[in-house]
Amino acid sequence: MTTKPGRITKHQLKEDQFVTRTFQVAGYFQRHKNKVALLAGGVVFLMVVFALFVRFQAGSKRSVGLELSAGVGMFQAGNYPDAAYRLSAFLESHPRHKEAAFAALLAGDANFYLSRWEDAGRYYRMALEKTKEKSEIWFAARTGLASVEEGLGRSLEAARAYEDLAAQQEDPASKSHLIFSAIRAYRQGGDVAKASELMAGIDPARLDPIDQANLEVQKIALEVATAGATTSAP
Repeated sequence: MTTKPGRITKHQLKEDQFVTRTFQVAGYFQRHKNKVALLAGGVVFLMVVFALFVRFQAGSKRSVGLELSAGVGMFQAGNYPDAAYRLSAFLESHPRHKEAAFAALLAGDANFYLSRWEDAGRYYRMALEKTKEKSEIWFAARTGLASVEEGLGRSLEAARAYEDLAAQQEDPASKSHLIFSAIRAYRQGGDVAKASELMAGIDPARLDPIDQANLEVQKIALEVATAGATTSAP
């Protein structure tokens, strides 16, 4: 399957959501377990999810912990259909559990990776209802909702949501990635001028090596989109 210049496939969108979640959850873990060295990429996410679960399980009853453990374990293994089912069942049985927001966030992610946009949005909204504003889970769920908008083809709505979240995010890595997501969404929504404006406001010297590489990818994609817009102009 070919992809139009400047467009993003569902697979690429899911990969981007995975990276975004890695930054957000890793940042959360780092603030609570700052002596643990974090690696990069998907391995970080798997380690962080497991570590968060261990932290969450400590104060829970064993049976409840095992229920949540089953869902988290399946999610960690990439078994998203069963993870979505298990996490949904956990939330139905324990809607007021102190880690219900975390379970709802993962349920949203599991459904997102299955392209079940409506279900993903429902669980992300549930996570928002069960957590404090501006918490790490709050940011992650809001980002998830923006990604759902993008998955549904509402790129400009997603772009504005990413941009708004970036303005509120204090963690440098998460902030940069949200800006990159906004640039991509504006680009695929046809607002190349806004994407270029955001790109111009980025200081490469303040980025880590991973984000510097991401910046180059964004620049190339924006150049392709700009060239395509120029070519198609009457």
